[in-house]
Amino acid sequence: MIDPAYEASYIISVIQKLDIKLKVIYLTHCHGDHISAIEDLYNKYGNEISILIHENDKEGIFDDEKNCKYIIGEPNFTNLTLENIKAVKDGDVINIGNIALEVMHTPGHTNGSSILHVRGTNILITGDTIFSDCYGRTDLKSGSDNDMNQSLDRIFSRFKNMIAYPGHGLEESVRNIQGRILR
Repeated sequence: MIDPAYEASYIISVIQKLDIKLKVIYLTHCHGDHISAIEDLYNKYGNEISILIHENDKEGIFDDEKNCKYIIGEPNFTNLTLENIKAVKDGDVINIGNIALEVMHTPGHTNGSSILHVRGTNILITGDTIFSDCYGRTDLKSGSDNDMNQSLDRIFSRFKNMIAYPGHGLEESVRNIQGRILR
């Protein structure tokens, strides 16, 4: 599961209805609108799951300013701790069955933002790094215009023929997104 937020009871009901064995929760960054359901999922599935996030955003999960609690609302964690979260870094590969997810660190939206390339496919899960018509805002805590520009250059040079699945909005080809983004 990637970036579970809001309506945790609905997420759990879908997992149960589809009889899915949840193994990994991946967080593309630490903002509340991408992490707010993780404690409920942790409370339900506990040691059965791994919660992963880039090492630069791990502590931000619990930092109300960095996770934008006062702007976005949520999260309030009581059982979840830093010890329950595992850090990943650029280039790590997460294997889930026969699916391999490659982590690419893409700072800019936050200093720990990351995207996932589903190896062997044209799928790129981009969180809030890029959307179908723009890139994620850089004016919140740990955001950076300079870092975002470098991240966009890395993405556009490597993944032109991919389809981006953003954290908000519709999927779009990376090539088309690059044509729309003015920097």
